Amino acid sequence: MAKQLQEAKTRQDVKNEEMKVKIIERTRQIELQEQEILRREKELEAQVKKPAEAQKYKMEIIAQAEKEKIILEAEAEAESIKVKGEAEAFAIEEKAKVRS
Repeated sequence: MAKQLQEAKTRQDVKNEEMKVKIIERTRQIELQEQEILRREKELEAQVKKPAEAQKYKMEIIAQAEKEKIILEAEAEAESIKVKGEAEAFAIEEKAKVRS
């Protein structure tokens, strides 16, 4: 009987150790999965997010440059019209002086 108890205890100890091993293996699998998730997140950021942010920044810079170009062209056109008007006014005044 003592031998049977000892064998039962030994079998139970073996099962307990097997369960511990399974728990350790499962914990390791979870850790590996978490590491893989982090790796994929970094990969996603490097391949998708960063280029998208760079493209967004590029488009913002291009839009700002285009806006400034339009403003400068409009200011130059206004200045040209002003100078042309002043020149015409001056020419009219000079013609009027010559006629007087």
